[in-house]
Amino acid sequence: MSAIEATAEVFVTAFKTLKPRQREAALTRMLTDEELSEDIADTLALGARRHQPRQSFRQALKELNSVLYFADGKLKQIVVGVIGHRREVYRD
Repeated sequence: MSAIEATAEVFVTAFKTLKPRQREAALTRMLTDEELSEDIADTLALGARRHQPRQSFRQALKELNSVLYFADGKLKQIVVGVIGHRREVYRD
């Protein structure tokens, strides 16, 4: 078990020992924290897409550049010019 996995295990074990109201308060606090809620959303999105076929970055960018949607009953297009990510998420 790596140091990261061990830290996660300690956190989850401690969380499981909380009473229901304490768990709810902790979850509410995590979800109202902008950075933590983004991390949770990112993790859930990645998990949901885990079994989808992989595609190249260029193909994904091409698809993102032509995303269509309906707003107020009219077809509109979203043009994605720059795709960035939060590099600090990938640091240990």
